[in-house]
Amino acid sequence: MADGVLEDIINTLQQLIAIPSVNPAQATDHTAGELRYVLFLKEQFEKLGAEVVLECPAPDRPNLYALFQVDASLPWIGVDVHADTVSVAGYQGDPFAGQVDSEGRLHGRGSCDTKAGIAVCLATLRRLKALDRKLPRNLLVSATIGEETSTIGARAFAAFVRARIPGGLSQLMVCEPTLCRPIYGHKGLVQVRFEVAGRAVHSSQPALGANALVAAASAILALTDLHHSLQGQQNLLGPPSVCVTLAQGGSGINIVPSAASFSVDRRVVHEEDPDTVERELLAFVQAHFASSPSCVGTTLTHTTIAKSPSFCRSPDDPLVALLATAGGAPPAVAHYGTNASSYGVDVARSCAIFGPGSIEQAHQVDEWVAVSELQKMADIVYGWWLA
Repeated sequence: MADGVLEDIINTLQQLIAIPSVNPAQATDHTAGELRYVLFLKEQFEKLGAEVVLECPAPDRPNLYALFQVDASLPWIGVDVHADTVSVAGYQGDPFAGQVDSEGRLHGRGSCDTKAGIAVCLATLRRLKALDRKLPRNLLVSATIGEETSTIGARAFAAFVRARIPGGLSQLMVCEPTLCRPIYGHKGLVQVRFEVAGRAVHSSQPALGANALVAAASAILALTDLHHSLQGQQNLLGPPSVCVTLAQGGSGINIVPSAASFSVDRRVVHEEDPDTVERELLAFVQAHFASSPSCVGTTLTHTTIAKSPSFCRSPDDPLVALLATAGGAPPAVAHYGTNASSYGVDVARSCAIFGPGSIEQAHQVDEWVAVSELQKMADIVYGWWLA
């Protein structure tokens, strides 16, 4: 790595960490929202000669698209880095300080997930400019909103690529902390909240009421059995899963509950259709309520919270293979979800999830990324962009 590049990456990452960009679903104070962060990125990319486009998938929450077009006849490659971070509630120390400790770890919210990726992109562009090196292909760098709680920013970015770049990107790196190991697949999801209405009576005469909490509990147990029944399925991404993640109900110790709710996270595997999975999940729960004695007298409604397909390419995908060679780590699949589930082959013919730092450090009360990972990522990106 050239002299000064690592220092530039560290300084840039510290500047980015200092600007809070917490997903608004997880904060309501001054830390909430991506706007100030994206506007800072806009200024930085424009200084480097990019055409910068801002698009708001939600009010005051812009995606950023930085386009470096060398020649209209050349293919496009891209890097997508989500702009939002998780909450800083309970964070140990100053989440926005960006301090480097004696063990070579840079701390702060977003240091690992995923402001490191955009810092490497900016520093690499400055490095190319200083060396007067020209990109051999067109480049698009995006900062997308909302990844921590939805795919709203990713879906807008996908639509932008389809409209702006005929045939889509030839290669797309989706930045996430993977220890610079290319990820070629992960599960999708269907998340549903169920509401149960019963009839409240005094708990001394429960037979006169309809216990919404008992009905919900019986459905939760049935869903747990469903999960176990799915574990024998063989799939490239592992078996599907069903997990009840939230449950509420009751208003007093001497009142038969008239209302309860439970939320279900169903992970979607390769070749499963999220719409079909959603219908089957709803049908399963509805059938349970129609047949179980525990549910007599109750009614069921639902709200679908989120839905996304799995992401699954091939370990032989050109970008996956390139990054595996450059990073010295074999391709793998991940247990977590990313923006990549929104990017089909019409958006990117070749796609990999890749970035510095470990997912084990993401979302922690002391998030950090190793400086050595930043250096490794920078060398790989530099080589890829000039390939």
